[in-house]
Amino acid sequence: MPTHHLTDELLLDYAAGNLDAMTGMLVATHLALCPTCRAVAADCDRFGGTLLEDLPAASLADDALARTMSAIEGIPFDGPEAAAAGGVRPSDLLPRPLRDVVGNDIERLDWRRRFPGVQEALIATTPDGPTASLLRIQAGRAVPRHTHHGEEYTMVLSGGFTDHLGSFRRGDVAITDATVQHRPVADRHGDCLCLAVTDAPLHFAGPLGWRHRRGESCRGDP
Repeated sequence: MPTHHLTDELLLDYAAGNLDAMTGMLVATHLALCPTCRAVAADCDRFGGTLLEDLPAASLADDALARTMSAIEGIPFDGPEAAAAGGVRPSDLLPRPLRDVVGNDIERLDWRRRFPGVQEALIATTPDGPTASLLRIQAGRAVPRHTHHGEEYTMVLSGGFTDHLGSFRRGDVAITDATVQHRPVADRHGDCLCLAVTDAPLHFAGPLGWRHRRGESCRGDP
């Protein structure tokens, strides 16, 4: 069961529909694995419903029902995965919200070498919005020390990593920003697979003191 959770503010924004698509996907993926945050998210939904009940009645557009049903149909639902007290079945590597975006076979993604022992597969990016990608860190290898020009959410899907913030395993989310400089190191007993969402370039310390630009390799090789 995850021990590093999402913030209440993030869950409130998710319940209110205020998150961008990539951050919302990460939140939904975490909720599929974390019964603790699912309970908080349910409370946020109930809180939002109470607020709506207190608002004065307002007229609806003619297509309001059709748009609402269309939105509901687009919400990922994990069924037994989300309902199980212990999270998803161990045999399911990717929770459904992420699986619906990238598919079942991550080996078919466009994996590129970013650093020695670290590969990245870009999921989606927009000019002014966050970037979502999968990171695969070989056992015992590290992502070079870096800080952030914005916020970074990193969720472990398999394996684990450790930095000065603690040890992160399946379902755990590391939330970092410009106040944090860290060097995540993958556990030695297996590769670490993560989902990462960033809303600004990373800034690397030392010899790699350059900004990580979307879709660019540190050495220019695939």
